[in-house]
Amino acid sequence: RHVDAALSREATRLSDLVRRRARHAERHGPSPARPGTVEDVAGAELAWVSFVEVGERLLALRVVAGAVSVIELGEMQAARHEASLLRGVLAMHLNALGRGVSRDPEAVVRSAAIADALLMEPLDLPPGPVVVSPIAGLHDLPWGLLPSLSSRPFVIAPSVALWKRCALRPAGRHGRVTVAAGPSLALAAAEAERVASCHQWPTVLTGDEATVARVGAQLAGADVVHLVCHGQFSRENPMFSSLRMADGPMFVYDLERVAPPPAVVVLSACHAGSHATPTGREILGLTASLLATGPRSVIAGTVPIPDTLATVEVMTTLHTALAAGIGPADALHRARAVDPIVAGAFAAHGAH
Repeated sequence: RHVDAALSREATRLSDLVRRRARHAERHGPSPARPGTVEDVAGAELAWVSFVEVGERLLALRVVAGAVSVIELGEMQAARHEASLLRGVLAMHLNALGRGVSRDPEAVVRSAAIADALLMEPLDLPPGPVVVSPIAGLHDLPWGLLPSLSSRPFVIAPSVALWKRCALRPAGRHGRVTVAAGPSLALAAAEAERVASCHQWPTVLTGDEATVARVGAQLAGADVVHLVCHGQFSRENPMFSSLRMADGPMFVYDLERVAPPPAVVVLSACHAGSHATPTGREILGLTASLLATGPRSVIAGTVPIPDTLATVEVMTTLHTALAAGIGPADALHRARAVDPIVAGAFAAHGAH
């Protein structure tokens, strides 16, 4: 078993190395000139928070108005524990909603407050937009539920360099819009139609039309994309995570071949925002791989998203804002006002 696990990790590392090199070769594009630095965000009108693990302690690098400070937050194990508890409580809550069972959100609210007290409250951030750069064990935290972030626009970015590149990509507005609905979700087609109605002249793929090939072709160069479908995350090999289309799974590899990439992608699918770091370095998963191809922002959740009217309303509010030219993070911020719990399960990754 130990040998198999080691071989699996090595295979994942090698396949990821080949994938990245092939992607660069296919696009004939130059590699980034240099990694991002703190100076790159010092002049931005936002707060930047990078979490760092030192030994068994968790620290936060805080950049506000050009001032840099390092704040010790406590034991890393405690932070990971509370993050895991919040994911679990939220998943149970949303699962009950998906089965038509009404639940008091108090348990979710209480768990989010505890996580917030550990991770965000000590940072004493001023009002305004925030960029959060997590570390392993915190990537899958439903950040949108934390009181310090729920009332403001924020994005998740794994690095300054990626955030810079995403910020240079214009947000999708009244241009090409693609909406696709996968199988086996009772309200998928209804959500697709509601979302599409927010935009002018969208392309809508539902039923047998929503194949891997057709959806992939429509993703290329789109300004806004919305995919409502089942999502599956493979922690052992994140590159085999997938979205279920009419004729089968659309894997990470399929999404990475889309060129040019869409500007804004909304994944209304379970576990679409889940991540893993099997090689110990690069963050892998559907959202991370999509971001690496060049969009401005990817909106996704890390827990099972319920197939309910509440989700449809959240997505409709989100797309109404996107269609009006509002940026992804601000649009999701508006959706949280409609349903703090369901919308709080989603986060915008990339740039505002």
